[in-house]
Amino acid sequence: MAGGLPSSVTCRCSKQINVGRMLFAIVGTALVLTSCQMIDVLPDEMLNVTKADPPGTDMGRREQRPDPPTPPEGQHDEGIPSVRGPEPTPHHEHTVALPNGAKKPSWKIEDEQKWWKPHVPELATAWTRPGRGAASTTAKNDDRTTWCHPVLKQEQQKDTLKGLVYIKVPKTSSSALRGVNQAIALHVGQELHDAGFIMTMDDRKEAIACEHFDSHESSQLMDWEDEYQDASLFWTFVRNPVSRDLSELYHFEVTREEVDPYSSEALDSFRNLQNTQIEYMSMEDGSHIDKRRSEMNREDFLSYLKNRIKADIMQKYNFIGILERRAESFAVMSLLWDVDPTDFIVLSAKQANGENYDDGAYDRTCFLMKPSPKSPDDSPPKLRNYIQSKNYTESQADFLLYDAVNASLDQTITAIGAERVQTRKAWIEKLQAIAEEHCSDQAIYPCSKDGQRQPESKQSCYVHDAGCGYACVDQVMQQYRGKLPEIAHRYS
Repeated sequence: MAGGLPSSVTCRCSKQINVGRMLFAIVGTALVLTSCQMIDVLPDEMLNVTKADPPGTDMGRREQRPDPPTPPEGQHDEGIPSVRGPEPTPHHEHTVALPNGAKKPSWKIEDEQKWWKPHVPELATAWTRPGRGAASTTAKNDDRTTWCHPVLKQEQQKDTLKGLVYIKVPKTSSSALRGVNQAIALHVGQELHDAGFIMTMDDRKEAIACEHFDSHESSQLMDWEDEYQDASLFWTFVRNPVSRDLSELYHFEVTREEVDPYSSEALDSFRNLQNTQIEYMSMEDGSHIDKRRSEMNREDFLSYLKNRIKADIMQKYNFIGILERRAESFAVMSLLWDVDPTDFIVLSAKQANGENYDDGAYDRTCFLMKPSPKSPDDSPPKLRNYIQSKNYTESQADFLLYDAVNASLDQTITAIGAERVQTRKAWIEKLQAIAEEHCSDQAIYPCSKDGQRQPESKQSCYVHDAGCGYACVDQVMQQYRGKLPEIAHRYS
């Protein structure tokens, strides 16, 4: 059940050590040197990037390293405060970033077409600490044991699904998020083990980890047990429905099946992708939304839809993030779950340079991905006209889920305190930039930049194309782990 973490993933732990040299001494192969060059642990003053990099590394040749933000003095993670902080900036029309930092509206939907807007407030709810009520205001290190459990034996895993459970909704950056799930499971499990808690070795990975699961299986296909609901963290991310559906269309139909995006066939395929996120995330109701819509009058269908989203999704998951607000979502997860910000740092499953190939799993072939349209101006006329029609907005129920999750994130940020969340968000963004700068060229992906399959990626990635370059990322992040004053008490 738990995804495959490689046996060498023991880089990060709760004490400052020279992980690279330790790994080299233990493993005794050139593999570690290939996947992650030796990087000395930086002294504390290096956090502000005012000195040259240590000799003997390739860091000295970098022009500049992004420096992590300086958190407010005297701030400690005493849990979610009962006093409400400043109101967060509400999410606006979905936008795409431009190279100069400006933004333009992407797939703007007119207000009169947003039938779902009046129903969002009754579905939105602030996310809380796992296993705790909204009134809880204290956090202890051992709270993580409510969801971080020893890895089960293989025969037990067939009958039990508990622990850290990530549902991979297609085309929501799910490979990168799978890497995050794996990283949290590994690093928190190792931390608890180091702190004296009884944790077990996952024989398939030869590493200590929390029991975890991350798969593309639709959630209602899984063997959920109510008794394990409070002993687990169920989480996922959602994405702007238009962007997600177009991404899936271009990934599977246009790229792999060579469907002409200007054709009626492409439009028919796009129509069939509507409501994917609700149907995929629902834990019990596996029925097709369009079928239910055809069987009910408008009022009854709306009542059914709201109940399904509220009871089968919002009340079942511990957290749902927003892809368009990824760093902000990670910041909230980090605060709610008492997880170090460095655990959310993974390289993108898509290579930064060269052509963008998929994971090479389908047909054992590396497919050069054709990018999906980012705005109406980029889109084939048939798709553009349909997406901008009333027909589309009235039949796309994922808009209601997406805005309910956005509103829930806003409420959670208000409950935690906007300043605290923004501090954590800035820290995560800086750490991500540092990891990408130093490790992007160290990662080995399943497909090379020229479209050749690379079996050696199995040693570079957690599983498939998730968390590639993890060894380098772990070494670099070790230097920043526990440095944020809010969480430094755990390492004292």
